Amino acid sequence: MDLSSIFRFSDMLEYFPKILSRFPVTLLIVVVSVAGGLVLGFILAAARIFKIPVLRELAALYISFVRGTPILVQLFVVYYGLPLLVAPLGVDINHWSKLFFVLVTYLLNDGAFMSEIIRSSIESVPKGQREAAASVGLTTFQAYKRIIIPQAFKIAAPSFGTRVIGSFPRLFRQHFPFFATM
Repeated sequence: MDLSSIFRFSDMLEYFPKILSRFPVTLLIVVVSVAGGLVLGFILAAARIFKIPVLRELAALYISFVRGTPILVQLFVVYYGLPLLVAPLGVDINHWSKLFFVLVTYLLNDGAFMSEIIRSSIESVPKGQREAAASVGLTTFQAYKRIIIPQAFKIAAPSFGTRVIGSFPRLFRQHFPFFATM
């Protein structure tokens, strides 16, 4: 196999300006999906950690669906399903920017994955930490704020970083078929 057929400098010069021109959109998608995904992830993780009766099952169903389907299927569901959901409210979103649907899809996707990262990192904090917090008179909220969340963040940081970094190639492969072969 000839190395010059795999990587040609002329291809790089051709694609690099196209990639650079779309980088702000890619960065917007990553920032919105990660920030919104963290918020949604905390809500979903809290529903599962604190065993809120109906929300726990709904969160588990949502997470299972999102983690088990390809992002392209989710994009179709959001693009065609969201207008049907809001139509009874008298809102027509069929003519909104397609970027809106991409942002919503990636936010919902990252929310499911982030919730599992958050839940698993919180549950990995030893139970003795919660007991120690209770023994000194901290409320559950104070214990989570001062003891459990900081420890869980340290545990979750590598997974968060991997998730954010993994978002860039995923977006590039969708915008540029050239990257699908890499």
